[in-house]
Amino acid sequence: VHDAALESGLFGERDVKVRAKLFEHLTVGGTQDDFVHIVAYILSGRTEAQRADLSARVITALKTLLPDVPILSIDVREINRATYNNRNTV
Repeated sequence: VHDAALESGLFGERDVKVRAKLFEHLTVGGTQDDFVHIVAYILSGRTEAQRADLSARVITALKTLLPDVPILSIDVREINRATYNNRNTV
């Protein structure tokens, strides 16, 4: 996932952060099938085409890494650049 995000050309290496959260109890579509759902938060300013490319790259990487996982999905969400701050920006 990290490499696929980097290959999009939208981020520097230190800008990509990947975290995983395991759910012990779950139901997806009435089943307990394994799934991976990614929520990608990126700063605003990218085009819809760039966000779609990022989404497709990540799903393609997941299909290769996890061929037996039946449910793979991603939602790319924009962070408002004007109101976002972190330790280094204040």
